[in-house]
Amino acid sequence: MHKSIVASLLASVALSATPLKATVILPTGLSPGSKYQLIFVTADTHDAISSSVGVYNSFAASEAAIGVPFGLPSGLTWNAVVSTVSVSANANAPSFAGIPVYDTHGDLVAFNSVSAGLYLLPLSHAPDFTQRGDFLQTNVWTGGASTSPALPPTPQLIGTPFTFDLTKTVEAFGLSTEVGFRWLYADNSTDYSGPPGVTTSPVLDSMYALSTPITVPAPEPATLTLLGSALLLMGGHRLRRRKR
Repeated sequence: MHKSIVASLLASVALSATPLKATVILPTGLSPGSKYQLIFVTADTHDAISSSVGVYNSFAASEAAIGVPFGLPSGLTWNAVVSTVSVSANANAPSFAGIPVYDTHGDLVAFNSVSAGLYLLPLSHAPDFTQRGDFLQTNVWTGGASTSPALPPTPQLIGTPFTFDLTKTVEAFGLSTEVGFRWLYADNSTDYSGPPGVTTSPVLDSMYALSTPITVPAPEPATLTLLGSALLLMGGHRLRRRKR
């Protein structure tokens, strides 16, 4: 009987600590109170026509919401890692000195104690996992530049009109499986934002989404109490068996 009680209590602890259907792996070994950030490559795709960064931030947030049932933390602010004519990626989606960045598979992507780690090359691991924790090798709209001046060769910022045809835009994209500058800029591609009557569909690619800093929580008192009760019951049961 005591064994069944202990087993039930331990199972309750395990269930309270592990989200159902979780495929996202959060970083381990971080001290309570420390901070980290998460990055993922979106499982869904978007065009790169607009020069308004808010369009892409909204897309990043909606993609993050899809990942919550799979273990992605809720209640976070997510920004797209894109550079437009008005804002660079490191300003729109900042990475902070001393705060490590992890993917959704528990891998350390970037960390630097004195500089913005995500935008200091090379990365420790490619940002190639989605908001559901799935591996994804794909092209990613970025606009290429993380800071000003831009990384060579000169990339095409998101929403930049194409010189020879103003009904089109041409933007740089990166590769999700790269750790050098190609994670942000591997090539550029012409997108279509033409007036009514233009039938060519815009190019759709994934994007990177970066969270604001996340604080590692302290263990919940209820969980600690439950675990303590289970251990006490187990210890008492063993003591009674010895007395017999």
